Amino acid sequence: GNMKRMKSLTLLLCLVFAAAGLSAQTARALVTQARKENDPAARIRLLTQAVKKAPKLATGWHYRADTYRMIGNYKQALADYTRALRLTPKDPFRYYARALAYMDARQYTQAEADLSKAISLKKNYPDFYLSRARANMALEKYNAAIADYKQYAARRKKTPAIALGLAQAYFESYQYPQAEAELMQLLAENPDDADSYFWLGRIYQNTNKPDEAVSFFSKAVNRDMD
Repeated sequence: GNMKRMKSLTLLLCLVFAAAGLSAQTARALVTQARKENDPAARIRLLTQAVKKAPKLATGWHYRADTYRMIGNYKQALADYTRALRLTPKDPFRYYARALAYMDARQYTQAEADLSKAISLKKNYPDFYLSRARANMALEKYNAAIADYKQYAARRKKTPAIALGLAQAYFESYQYPQAEAELMQLLAENPDDADSYFWLGRIYQNTNKPDEAVSFFSKAVNRDMD
């Protein structure tokens, strides 16, 4: 009797594991199908089926979150990224993805925390620093933003957009000589950059040089109109 019960239990467990394996396999196929789907609503339907079949499939939750974020449903995107993170808590790119959704939702404190976590897990990935610089700018943590822009620039070439971001961070933290140096360097490379003239105008306005301020604001306006 005991042996028969053991065999029945073993068979039942084998069937359960086989069914779970089949569900996971079907769920992965649904995720693959969803990724080829252009219509967001259809993609969400497929991914919802996938996570119902295999609730522990992190990629299903992650791609559904991506899709919700793409259509501007940040609340649902954040919930799905959180589910994915519970399943894979050591994946820096999942923290990064959730941080970008927090940024979209203007929840900058949470975004900064997720980006710091991503950086702690993968220190040399430049985009983590760039996004955290932008979160810190939104939080008015300008010195932290400067440090992050520099970390990014140390790992990638400093583009005009990065130089301008750095100049703005210097400006907002009243480090006018450093801001001016960044903007002058930008103008040396691109003499028609309206943004650089505008921020230089603001520097001279704030440092009681009204004639220079007017001159640079005029140059900014002229180039914006071209």
